[in-house]
Amino acid sequence: MTRFEKGKQLVRVEGECVLPGLEGARVRGYEIHQGRTIADPHVRPAFCVAQEGTCETPQPEGAAEDPSIAGTYIHGLFDHSDFRTRYLNRLRVRKGLPELPPHGYDTRPKGFDELADLLRDHLDLERVSEIAGIPLRKATRSFP
Repeated sequence: MTRFEKGKQLVRVEGECVLPGLEGARVRGYEIHQGRTIADPHVRPAFCVAQEGTCETPQPEGAAEDPSIAGTYIHGLFDHSDFRTRYLNRLRVRKGLPELPPHGYDTRPKGFDELADLLRDHLDLERVSEIAGIPLRKATRSFP
C-alpha cells in the first residue's frame, strides 16, 4: 500500500541486497518520492538499507518475487559496481555465458561523493546557509 504525503523525500541510502543469489551485494543510491509504501508482511524485501548519516538499524526496502522481478525506490542502483556486476553475472550464467571479472569502479564519479563528504565534515553548513540566505533542508525519514 502506498500513501502519498505532502513533503518530498530525498535521501541517500546504502545497504545490501537480500535477493536469492545476490545476498550481500552492496547497494548505494538515493530515494526520491512523495509518499511511503508499506509492503504486505508476506512480501519478500529486495534490499536492506539505511539512510546516510543515521545510526539506525537498516530497514527492508523494495519488494521481490525473485531477482528477475523486483521493485524499489532506490535510484542509481546499477551505479554501484558490486551489485551491478553480481546482477549481470547472474544473468550471464543463466544464458550460459562466462562471468565478467569484478572491477573496482562505480559509474558515478567518486570525486562528487568525496567533495560532498569533505564539505559536510569541514564546513559549518548552518553558517553558510545563514550567510547565503538559503535555508538548510534536512532529510526527513520515510521509515515508520
